[in-house]
Amino acid sequence: MSPQELADTVAVVVARAQDRVGPGSIGAQQYSVPGQPQKFETMDLDALIEYVEEEALDLINYGVMVVVRLDRLREALALVERQVAS
Repeated sequence: MSPQELADTVAVVVARAQDRVGPGSIGAQQYSVPGQPQKFETMDLDALIEYVEEEALDLINYGVMVVVRLDRLREALALVERQVAS
């Protein structure tokens, strides 16, 4: 992958993230009231800290899920390589 291809991939992923918070998105449905600030902008600090902490903990969980899947993929690829070699 070239640096430009990587940059293009980053742009695609960022666009997907933007789609999750843009008009009509799940984020807009959950955290936006038309004509008012986003809910996170007006949360009291204790609620905001709790919300952010929960999201951070979810990121850890998602990271572990990815590692589990990568380990399984690694095992499957090793099995295929052994079968091809024999």
